[in-house]
Amino acid sequence: MHNGLYRSLKPGQFGQVFWGIHHTVPVLGIIEVVGDDSLDVIFFPKTSDQIGRLRGIWRKDDPRLQNPNYQHIIPEIEQRGLFLPLPDFVAHLNLVEELHSLRNEVEALRQELKQLKQQRK
Repeated sequence: MHNGLYRSLKPGQFGQVFWGIHHTVPVLGIIEVVGDDSLDVIFFPKTSDQIGRLRGIWRKDDPRLQNPNYQHIIPEIEQRGLFLPLPDFVAHLNLVEELHSLRNEVEALRQELKQLKQQRK
């Protein structure tokens, strides 16, 4: 049912763990297991040296949270925890590499254009 929403995630991916849809102070979490419609997450409380483990939590952007058919269990789901994935660091690095490569290509094209302009003179 929500496979696409959860299949895009991978074990080891970082995110924020919230308790309640409107909770404003998340903690760092790491996905341990990706299921068809929920996640198992390890989290790091700000007030403790211990780590915690949450099983069967939903993504914070899961459409079921807005579905009237699930409203009777939303308080339980919120207490269990909600996970919001952070942008994938590796994907970010790939974008930075691509940007660097594009900058080099633009600089090379500028040099060629400069040479062509000088040849016209």
